[in-house]
Amino acid sequence: MWPIGFGAISGSVFINSGSSWKDNQRYQALTGVGAEVQIETIGFYSHQLPVLIGYNHGLDSQLGKDQVYIKLSAQF
Repeated sequence: MWPIGFGAISGSVFINSGSSWKDNQRYQALTGVGAEVQIETIGFYSHQLPVLIGYNHGLDSQLGKDQVYIKLSAQF
């Protein structure tokens, strides 16, 4: 049996909006909504590996899309 466990578990809900443009173009912001869950996994009794799982939904009818992402991070 591997010595693996879970520490803190947290979540967040967000709304994001932004755009990029050149000087001669008009500004048109794109907006999305989403949610994330962060789980702190602990291996070998002391090594932390935060895992972030998220979902984002674009609200624009033409450019918006759904996206699921996973992020792993480690300290060294």
